[in-house]
Amino acid sequence: MRRSLIVLCFLLLLMSASSFATNTRVLTMGENNTILLDEANIWLFPSRIMDYPNIAVGEFGDGDFMNLGIHWKFDEDNPWMLGTYLYNSDVVYPMGRPLPPLGYRPQFVPFDDFSLLSNQRIDLFYGRRLGVNQIPFGFHFGAVHSSQRNDDASDQREEGLSMYTFETGLTLGGGATDIAAGFELMTWKDKENFPADTSVFDESKPKGNYSLYAQARHFWQPGPPPWTVVPHASVYKAKNEAEYYEIRNPGAPYTDDTLELAQTDKYSWFGFELGTGLQYAPSNDAMVVLDFGFRYDKVDGDFTVGSATVEATAKTFTIPFFRAGADLKVFDWMDVRLGSTSYWERFTRENDASDKLLQDFANNNTYLGFGFHWGDLHVDTYTHPDLFLKGFNFISGETTSMNFAISALYEIM
Repeated sequence: MRRSLIVLCFLLLLMSASSFATNTRVLTMGENNTILLDEANIWLFPSRIMDYPNIAVGEFGDGDFMNLGIHWKFDEDNPWMLGTYLYNSDVVYPMGRPLPPLGYRPQFVPFDDFSLLSNQRIDLFYGRRLGVNQIPFGFHFGAVHSSQRNDDASDQREEGLSMYTFETGLTLGGGATDIAAGFELMTWKDKENFPADTSVFDESKPKGNYSLYAQARHFWQPGPPPWTVVPHASVYKAKNEAEYYEIRNPGAPYTDDTLELAQTDKYSWFGFELGTGLQYAPSNDAMVVLDFGFRYDKVDGDFTVGSATVEATAKTFTIPFFRAGADLKVFDWMDVRLGSTSYWERFTRENDASDKLLQDFANNNTYLGFGFHWGDLHVDTYTHPDLFLKGFNFISGETTSMNFAISALYEIM
């Protein structure tokens, strides 16, 4: 029971965190993937892959080359797109993995025998234009899976985790409106040996783990450029449930009747976000953006041990949030990016044991980045502030990394 309550508390800390886009440019412009047009949009609106044919994208971070994506264009007469993303990354756990677009799920998988192996398989995108109106359509499939088991007469333990993502979307109104919806499924295996027996039992079982989500945005110009207004909305609903088993009345031979349901954990989520973004681009050399709105996240947790049940609820109201960013040309080959976010959050956690916590605070962050352009190569950086505060390491004598993350995009002409 204590473990479950700790998981819920950690989950709520994650809920307060801001989600990150995969492309460095939209991140350093204040986490504004929703209201900007960028290659990173495909992770929110898969149909936008039709706007980015024939490119290769590499993401770098944590001292490594994290992933490579290539957008392949086929059939010039009736073109269709295939996006392939492959990874060199750490193990993906459910804990901290966002339920797009807002929430976070806890880690149900109690792997205490093995550690998860590398499991990020692939992300695939498919896009084409539909009907006489040539409406852009997109589909995204993502796979996470790894497992291992002992194949020994006296040891048949097995553990593994699988998560599968399915998303689809359309771009309407000649590119003015994007809509998308998706769902994610999660399951796992957690088999343990009966003591002094060759058979195994399920130490834990998944009992329905899914998320459903949808999002939309619209680009509206109330008058002549340089102003563009971008209203947007997101909503999600999710459930995770698990059963944990223990051996009752030990003694061989063991059967399923020997097992006892020791604990049941159930989490349910609901959340939404409503906002309005503003783009101001007085010239081709400058753009500033501001997104503001509000959002709501709620997690309900029920933890049952024997005949005792503890119910806990956590809610986060963000009223309002602000996400601001700027993309400013310095030279023909270099831009500077500045970004900031401020989420004014009111967090409430309570359970039926009269334990209640109230927090009211501003969750703030700032970003600095640069964009470099050399022909068909574009490099975006998320830069460490020490570059300005202390100078290059050969001057300051420090060992600070110059950048937190880098994205490199090449247009394959």
